[in-house]
Amino acid sequence: MRLVSPWKQAVLALIVPGILASTGLAAPAGWSLKYGSGPSEVGYYNAKVNPKIEEASPLGPLAFRIVGGDLWIADSIGGRVLQLGSNGAVKASIRVPGVGTDTLLEDIALSGAAPGKPDAVWVADGADLIVRKLAVPAGTELMRVGGRGENPGQFAQIHQVETGPTGRLYIGDYGRSVIAVFSPEGKLLREHPWERSGFVIDDRDRLSTVVFIEGAGYVWQRYDAEGRLERSVHLGLQGLQNPRVWWNEADGGLSVSFIPAGGFRGSVTMHVFSADGAVLRKYPIRPAAGMNRYVDRDGSSFWTATADVDAAPAGAFRIEPLTTDGEARPASKKQAADPWAALKITRKAVVKLPAIDPSTLIGIRTEGANGFLLARDGTLTNLDLSTGKTSSAAPFT
Repeated sequence: MRLVSPWKQAVLALIVPGILASTGLAAPAGWSLKYGSGPSEVGYYNAKVNPKIEEASPLGPLAFRIVGGDLWIADSIGGRVLQLGSNGAVKASIRVPGVGTDTLLEDIALSGAAPGKPDAVWVADGADLIVRKLAVPAGTELMRVGGRGENPGQFAQIHQVETGPTGRLYIGDYGRSVIAVFSPEGKLLREHPWERSGFVIDDRDRLSTVVFIEGAGYVWQRYDAEGRLERSVHLGLQGLQNPRVWWNEADGGLSVSFIPAGGFRGSVTMHVFSADGAVLRKYPIRPAAGMNRYVDRDGSSFWTATADVDAAPAGAFRIEPLTTDGEARPASKKQAADPWAALKITRKAVVKLPAIDPSTLIGIRTEGANGFLLARDGTLTNLDLSTGKTSSAAPFT
């Protein structure tokens, strides 16, 4: 039986048919794939296939990507990766070699020398826990990493796969709670501890994820290309649950979804944060049940999956435009021309304060003339950037 996290159990318990409206941008109207084993169909596993199903939810495709206007979808039950053009025509059907009849493709990640033109796809199989690199469109296996186990470079339950700009591979393992980083040649470079909160890689191979600190809430942590903790930003929001990091924002911010306070009731809320941790915008998403990757973006276009796999083979698996206008919130601070200016001032001031040991700080956030310093024990200190005076601060909400 497939292992699931408590959050996944909550999501898998519901089949969400919600359909979100178009953004109105010049983009494809979406894609609709029937259930089955045909060239443009996707596999499914439900009570009609096996009346004694043990899964918390029926299963269909677990992940999709939109790249250059094309849909790439993991036919998780069928053991294939499909590429469809904006007109719905199948451009490539890549069968994953070497997987068994119990295959369950958990996630996919694309790589290529030219932006928007993938020449390879990494595919994670939840059955043998191997991540394979396949040539596009031939499907030839070029490389593989992983396998089942508890040692570094092995996996227990793969949930997320990403590639970096230099060809590095990043694999998030729910079972071992680590992010494994591999070189372009498939050599394990390191593993990061992980709270199963998603992660994203930027154009400098920097890894961002989110951690929770009791009494202080969530902290965004960014690691440099060598794995060193480079920056921590206090986000707060300690009443929310199950963060999932999705995207870097063009202005240096981060998009993270949360289950609202009170638990999952059919939707999560995407929070768009500024570079210094202010919430700039929020919008709801209704996840398709059972999926690991149920939203994606391609430039300024956003997409979500909708499905009722329990009804398959009736109905269809759909990828539709996602409205992201949501609730716009004014920034709680004025952005400096140099967004790092206030942070540098804060750091400079901190080292001059004998009562504060800079090595104990994990987060620095600024609001106008004030800096907020988050210590590892959850203590928040308010620092007046102009005078250097400190005072106690209440946790952010």
